[in-house]
Amino acid sequence: MLDCDKAFAGKGRPSYGGTAHTGLVHPYSPCLLKGGAPREHRSMRELAAEILRKDKERVQTILSRNRLAHDGERSLATSSSTSARTNASYESSEYIAKVGIGTPASYFLLLMDTGSSLTWTQCFPCENATACFPQPTPLFDPSTSSSYSAIPCGSQEFCADCSPDGFCMFSETYGDGSTAVGDYANETLTIGDAAIQNFMIGCAHAGHGIFDNVDGIIGLGWDIEGMPSQSSSFFQGAFAYCLPAILSSTTSAGFIEFGIDDNSNATADFFYTPMIKNTNHPSYYYVWLTGIRVDGAPLPLASISPTRPTPTDIGGTIIDSGTALTHLPEVDYNTVRDAFVTASSNITIASPPTDSGYDTCFQVNDDSVIPFVEIQFEGFSFTLTHDNTLKYFGQVVCLAFVAEPTGNLIIIGNFQLNGYLFMFDTIGERLGIHSSGKLC
Repeated sequence: MLDCDKAFAGKGRPSYGGTAHTGLVHPYSPCLLKGGAPREHRSMRELAAEILRKDKERVQTILSRNRLAHDGERSLATSSSTSARTNASYESSEYIAKVGIGTPASYFLLLMDTGSSLTWTQCFPCENATACFPQPTPLFDPSTSSSYSAIPCGSQEFCADCSPDGFCMFSETYGDGSTAVGDYANETLTIGDAAIQNFMIGCAHAGHGIFDNVDGIIGLGWDIEGMPSQSSSFFQGAFAYCLPAILSSTTSAGFIEFGIDDNSNATADFFYTPMIKNTNHPSYYYVWLTGIRVDGAPLPLASISPTRPTPTDIGGTIIDSGTALTHLPEVDYNTVRDAFVTASSNITIASPPTDSGYDTCFQVNDDSVIPFVEIQFEGFSFTLTHDNTLKYFGQVVCLAFVAEPTGNLIIIGNFQLNGYLFMFDTIGERLGIHSSGKLC
């Protein structure tokens, strides 16, 4: 079983070039405790169905914002400069880190999300007795921190709303209806052994929604409020993560590193592709997906651009830590599915497990031959293992990709990335994958 103290601390792992690191666990890990009891036991089918349901909620929010940008309503699709913002649903497949806030540091369980910018937690006091959602850790009390400083109205361009006390307010709304409202503040954030001073956080005094077993969010988005931008002088705008398999996190944990060690040659161990900062969605990490192959055969995918997308393009490809499975436009999903089934042998098409949410499933045996899927980016490609391609339900396996009936946006989910170390270098504007294969 997983040693939860070590899992959250991220101890005992080699460094891959970062200057600070901490552990990552999935919300379905036994390390996520509520009142000292393990998370409710559910079958693999039930967990898979829940993950896929939340996944679709998140993706629909992302696609809606993409459609708004396509329709020219960019003031709604890009709201990072205002105090109110709608984000994708938060808990489809994020991973959780233990992060310190304040001086002395109090530690909180925060969801890591590359699709969100603001880092926030709930703070004492709540607006009223029912204003805050239940969380596993006592609320952060700003009065106990010597480094807490609420941001006054008028001191920042993004401050559009003021509290009765004269402080700049934030309001975060998520695609599932969850909310967090409170004050902006400068505070010390502790990651591993590194303490970042004057880091802007959200101190929420009201919130509701299905924030299950977490205390808030750590925003890793690319725009100005995100951790890479805020900590650029400290961590060089870089972070790297390795995510363990979603439903295998009872025995393994992942990790996240921040920064680039100038005395290390570790960055040479990565293969890189350029990242594209899209002006319609400045928090998301876009890349150029150049192709998908099944057993080496290139597929004719309608949504893939023959040239590198520009920062103003609609569509494209996003790498998103909070989306579980890879979502493809329906016509491209059908192409991948048909090629995958055709290249397989000694399989029997099977009905998906009841309520699992999956589309393409088949029975396998010892004689079954399953093809490999290769995802190609500008600069590098990597071949998925079968564990990154298929979801196993005993003798029935299902293709772990999802068809989206509308839009031309591709979202690479973390199921396909599980076990690999990915580096996000926001200053160098590049995404890297470590050359050593699976590392967690």
